[in-house]
Amino acid sequence: SGATLNGDTQCIQIEITEDDIYEEDEVFIFQISSVMPSSAAVIGSPMQVTKTIQDNGDAEVEFVMTEYSINEEAGSIGICVNSGVTQGFETDLVVGFMATDGKATVLDDTEFSSVLFSLTFPDTS
Repeated sequence: SGATLNGDTQCIQIEITEDDIYEEDEVFIFQISSVMPSSAAVIGSPMQVTKTIQDNGDAEVEFVMTEYSINEEAGSIGICVNSGVTQGFETDLVVGFMATDGKATVLDDTEFSSVLFSLTFPDTS
């Protein structure tokens, strides 16, 4: 958007847009496309640069509550996880879980057929 001058070097300032979408690193290529007048200079090497935009933070996955309690007769309980991202993802985010025995025995005191679980926060791009 703006240029700065320092002797025979000029710089273009590129503003980067911050968003609330979890993204993997993104790359763009910036290249010299022409020199005018062409009789005054030629395009040298390197004629292009690759720039990587790194996301400003990883999603912070966490349980919504730290403790749950339920009567056996209730039948079921939902355990909720927050992805930490308000506007979605550029790729599926898969969160894995493992249930372990405490005073209850996981496979005896629940209807679980396995102690391994996963939730998927889908790609919303």
